[in-house]
Order: sequence, then structure tokens, then C-alpha cells
Amino acid sequence: MIWGWTGGCAVHESLLAEYEQEGFTGYRTKPATILFRDGQESNEYREFIVTGWAGVASRESGVQLLEECPGCFRRQYSAIKDYDRLIDWDQWTGEDFFIVWPMPRFALVTKRVSAWLKRRKVKSFSLSRLEDIPDIVANLGFTVVSLSESIPEDLAIKYGGPLGLE
Repeated sequence: MIWGWTGGCAVHESLLAEYEQEGFTGYRTKPATILFRDGQESNEYREFIVTGWAGVASRESGVQLLEECPGCFRRQYSAIKDYDRLIDWDQWTGEDFFIVWPMPRFALVTKRVSAWLKRRKVKSFSLSRLEDIPDIVANLGFTVVSLSESIPEDLAIKYGGPLGLE
């Protein structure tokens, strides 16, 4: 796994083959070219896009829409107050990799994925509980634009369309 400095992740094809073998769900990939610091280039990686959906943060979590710009679609949400209530599991589509709105840059995983990554000793990732999100992120809340900036357009329309988030 290689993480971009502006976000995003590229995963080696061999690791993706193992994901498929395990039957992990909730992601798509696109071709990626990786340029390493030493100048070497590799086409053996794929851009990893989380597509699983756990809906909008529950009201009980304390996350609320504070401000919205109809011109640029920017939305400002408050910080999380109750991490245990962030996800409304009735909205979760059941995938192994998923996001919850308004945190599209935080890839969430099931215990099954977490345990497998640990067992497999995959490098270049860290697992943490939501409560361990850096305070600066959690205390400032979340600024986002449209859902289609984070997930493929067809899924942004499917999940975000009825909510006005696409």
C-alpha cells in the first residue's frame, strides 16, 4: 500500500489479488503509475477507491450540518461528540471497506479486514479506532464538497442523490 500525500491509496496488484481471494468488498480500482523517490516507475499498483457506504453520520453522534454554500457545494459539519453513535448501522450496505458522510477521506473497515491485515502483516497502513482520530480533525469538524469527489459518480448518485450530496 502506498498513500499519497494529498490522500488516496495505491495497492499492489498482488495484495489486491489476495483481497479478491478473501472476498473483500466495498472497493474499486483504477490503473495507477507509481513514481518512486529513486526515479523508478511501476505500473504494478492500482488506485484503491473505497465504495462501501454507511450513510450519513447519525444525529446522535453530534455531527450536524453547520453551513452550506449552494454555489460551490461546500458543506461544513460539526465535530463528532459521540463516536460510538457515529454510524447508523441501518444505513450500512454491508461492505468490508466503507465510508460514512461527512468523513469520505476516512476509510473504515470491518473487523474481518482488520484481523486479516494484522495476520498478513501488511505494511504501510495503520488501524485505529475512530476515537483516535487526531484531535485537530475531530475538533474542527469536517469540510466537504460533493460525494462524487470521493466515490465513483454512479455510487454518488445512488447513495447521495436522495440526500442532495452527490
